[in-house]
Amino acid sequence: MTLRARLVLGLLGLAATAIAITGVVTYREQRSFLLARVDDQIRSALANPSQISPALGDGSTATGGRFVPFGTYAEIRYPDGSTVRLADPGGGSQGTPSIPQELAAGEIVSTESPDLRVSAGRVVVGPTTLRREGLLVVAIPLGDVNETLHRLLVVELIVAGLVIAALAVASGLIVKLGLRPLRQMEETAGAIAAVRNMIAAYGPQSQYTASLKQDEAAMLSALASLRIDRYTESAFTGKPADYARLIADRKSTRLNSSHT
Repeated sequence: MTLRARLVLGLLGLAATAIAITGVVTYREQRSFLLARVDDQIRSALANPSQISPALGDGSTATGGRFVPFGTYAEIRYPDGSTVRLADPGGGSQGTPSIPQELAAGEIVSTESPDLRVSAGRVVVGPTTLRREGLLVVAIPLGDVNETLHRLLVVELIVAGLVIAALAVASGLIVKLGLRPLRQMEETAGAIAAVRNMIAAYGPQSQYTASLKQDEAAMLSALASLRIDRYTESAFTGKPADYARLIADRKSTRLNSSHT
């Protein structure tokens, strides 16, 4: 694997890690916010039970409370073990959900299949002379919460993919420009080695040796200038492609002279 590829992969790895951490934190914070809002709805329903049923509390209509969400389930558990299911305030048609039997007043728990947020509170049911104390259990469905979190997850994945793709292109270009001086130094050093090999092959008495030594000196000067100021375009007095053509010309001239 080339140095350029390793650098690009390293940058993308760091970016992907940062994006993943940001996405996880955002998802968890959004989930906490949505669940806190559901908890507020449950507390409101328990604080104003008459919004669930006029028979609860003192029998008056609800005041100061918020409407419970669609599909909210409620039941009253009496000390003798009997349970009375209240009509779904939201008009939901689902059956009796699986709710923990041991549920303390004020405790808020979550259940699965279906996903519910459940809590309970003490209430008094019935007219003054026949009042009974019971435990009102309220379960609010988390369908809206799960749908919102699912959409958030999809958006995060799409945005992460687009960002990673953009970073891959940008980092590739940046790394290419950053490594350009090193590539030029490498190609120039290779050209110098090729010229030296040709000098050795011709021998010190050859008519081409002096010209090749001038080419070598020019390339060494360009390489030294590149090392001194590798980010200045003008510091590189020759191009490796030109040196490659020069070497090809020298080899061609040598072959032609050997045939004559």
